[in-house]
Amino acid sequence: MLERPTATKVRIKDLLNASLIRKPGWELSYFNFNNIQVLKINLIALIVSIDKNQLVVDDGTGSIIVKTFNQPKNLAISKPVLIIGSLRESNTEKYVVAEILNVLNTNDWLKIRKFELINIKTPKKEELEKIKPKENSNIYETILNTIRILDSGEGVDINEIVKTSKIENCESKINNLLLEGELFEIKQGKIKILE
Repeated sequence: MLERPTATKVRIKDLLNASLIRKPGWELSYFNFNNIQVLKINLIALIVSIDKNQLVVDDGTGSIIVKTFNQPKNLAISKPVLIIGSLRESNTEKYVVAEILNVLNTNDWLKIRKFELINIKTPKKEELEKIKPKENSNIYETILNTIRILDSGEGVDINEIVKTSKIENCESKINNLLLEGELFEIKQGKIKILE
């Protein structure tokens, strides 16, 4: 059974700055965000303009076109919307293809989303260079360094550590660190270093 990808919460600015990686055939294209491969996006923004099968939305960090085939009847300019979809690119113009488009009942959702995304830490290139395992280096120390760099205080998603560190059998190494008491799981799938 094919697993549906999780929609990642993003800002429009992140979408506009992202580099889209196209996959051949029926494979889904993705973009890199915080060194994670993002297939689906979760976006909250205000409607700026409405056309027949597309609208323009703005979240305060930028604006982007959203193409949709099933527009809700209650769409109106300046209403907040929740969009679940995919980032696409045509002639260097980025746009979102909406799978789900729901009008939200209050603008407070924009404030909530802004607060949720405040803690997203985009690692600098120099920090990512530190993560790459060196020959003869301790794999466990590399995992711990990866967590230190990616943790903004809320813990780090295990999948993010696996993708960022690029260490073979990383999940089993993380489990070993959990069993040794070097790490603890603050909630399912999110871990922190015990320091």
